[in-house]
Amino acid sequence: MFHDSIIRVYRHIDTFDVKKSFSSWIYQIAINCSKNYINKNMRNTQLLEQERFRLTRGPLQSESPEDIFISENDIAEFNRSIENLKDKFKTVFILRYDQKLKYSEIAGILNCSERTAKWRMEKALEKIAPISVGKRSHMIGADTNETGE
Repeated sequence: MFHDSIIRVYRHIDTFDVKKSFSSWIYQIAINCSKNYINKNMRNTQLLEQERFRLTRGPLQSESPEDIFISENDIAEFNRSIENLKDKFKTVFILRYDQKLKYSEIAGILNCSERTAKWRMEKALEKIAPISVGKRSHMIGADTNETGE
């Protein structure tokens, strides 16, 4: 992806608007290259992420097989919920949490206001949170029903 981004920058340098930020322009090219890559390799990416988590985390001795299964499923579900976001929300989410950018930087990259970038992040979190919260409350409810409390 880095190589593709550099090639695109080189090929399209004549389209760069010198009145705007060069780094924002490059980020936008990198984002587009990343989207293309993800779309082509989405399934492989999810499998690699799950395997990377499993290998780096590894089961703790105190964890039961059920706990390990739930953790791996939570991560897979979280990844799916991010993938299901509309691009404008997913991009802000990734730039903020993955790239650790400030909202002002995100706004510059996406050519929108800082307020819009924050709003998009809020909406992304609203769409991701119910999945996690709903699963947790369902699991808690299931535990309560089993014990009769």
